[in-house]
Amino acid sequence: VMGLNYYGYLATDRLSPRVGPNPLAQAGSAGTFATKDGTLLVNANNHRLFLRMAEAVGRPELAEDDRFATAEAADRNRRELRRIFAAHFATDTASNWDARLRGAGVPCGRLKDASEAVQNPQLAYRRTLATVSDVAGIDGGELRCLGAGFLVDDEPQVPSKPAPRLGQHTAEVLAELGYDDERIADLRAGGVFGG
Repeated sequence: VMGLNYYGYLATDRLSPRVGPNPLAQAGSAGTFATKDGTLLVNANNHRLFLRMAEAVGRPELAEDDRFATAEAADRNRRELRRIFAAHFATDTASNWDARLRGAGVPCGRLKDASEAVQNPQLAYRRTLATVSDVAGIDGGELRCLGAGFLVDDEPQVPSKPAPRLGQHTAEVLAELGYDDERIADLRAGGVFGG
């Protein structure tokens, strides 16, 4: 899902902007929330978890509020509930909220962008990232890239070499098709193919 974001970051050191809907926002107490220093993903998508969340963030009175006192009421008023939680989460850091919510048994975690995610020690341990050399069009010729994300016989599945350059094998292919060196040179000189 995130492959293009990672490739873009690995190739350019630039982060892709966040786009699209908040996939877990079907509940006012679930989805992504901005904090002082990042984004927190909270998966309190049922009433039991909402009650834990309200307590953990210091808003236990929300459980008694008629707008949110039942699962049905909370669902009807999810936009207002989300607004309340969003304002509250903006007052502290993602790591502080993460500790409080996890301590209350509410599934959550700080979202990492590609620059943070590629620093995860598990990627090095699993040999998920690779460097491919001699890549056309890349300053210095080296490109960091993602492997397949799994090992086969304890070996990472990463590219061993870059994709061929445009026209890199044209002469070889034409020779295999029966063209002699002189004819290939004439075609090249005539601009039929580059290289």
